[in-house]
Amino acid sequence: MVKETPPSTYWKEVAGERQKALDGVLQENEKLHRAIEAKDEEISKLWIENRELQGLTAGVQLAENRLAVT
Repeated sequence: MVKETPPSTYWKEVAGERQKALDGVLQENEKLHRAIEAKDEEISKLWIENRELQGLTAGVQLAENRLAVT
């Protein structure tokens, strides 16, 4: 039994389907990359806010301790 070579149109169709799939994956990758960047920025802002709030908390605790002493 001899296998026939598929016509060149078959390979063009396969290549086209693979290209469409690759394009879809690349678009999804770009979307995820943007989402990660946005989350990283949000994390940075929250980290700064957290540090500021820790400072405020320390100040309030210091004031509370001073009031408790007097």
